[in-house]
Amino acid sequence: MARDRKGWLAGLRDRFVAQALALMHARPVYAWTVEALAREVGISRSGLAQRFTELVGLPPMQYLALWRLQLAARQLRLTDSSLASVAEAVGY
Repeated sequence: MARDRKGWLAGLRDRFVAQALALMHARPVYAWTVEALAREVGISRSGLAQRFTELVGLPPMQYLALWRLQLAARQLRLTDSSLASVAEAVGY
């Protein structure tokens, strides 16, 4: 993989970003903030935001919103759940 590529795979190169990604993927329903993620992974809020955006190509909260949308779309395709229940299940 080229070093200039961006995305969640590129984020795995950095231990702080990788840990933040793991938290968002493991607990998408949690009311994450950049500050909360940074505290969990042991880095400053600004440090995490900068590293995350540089490697992943999106700010952390934008990435989380897109991840939640992907989860919701999948649930809506594969289940008979209502939009409201799916939204709640993925953190909206």
